[in-house]
Amino acid sequence: MLLTAYSIFLANFLFGVMVKSRVIDSARFRWFHHTLYLLVMAGIAGAVIEAIIAGSWRGLLLAGMGAMLLLMPRFRGRGNGHWIYATCCCVAYSAIVFWP
Repeated sequence: MLLTAYSIFLANFLFGVMVKSRVIDSARFRWFHHTLYLLVMAGIAGAVIEAIIAGSWRGLLLAGMGAMLLLMPRFRGRGNGHWIYATCCCVAYSAIVFWP
């Protein structure tokens, strides 16, 4: 579940990067980014539950990651804060997933 949740996050992150760099014009389907965000949150909730049941130390870190991601809507999508915060979340999430 952890890798599935991370894959959904990366898909959403890369989509956001492409929109920010104007490779994709999301004006006609802005809902797609928001739908992926909801899937990211559902995926991380599932990964937290799975990690806690397994007794893994990642459960607490993933719960913190979920809290970080819940703050994402506080930054306007067109502002610089949104992509900077998303990049910080990406680095933190990657560290949680790939740390041995």
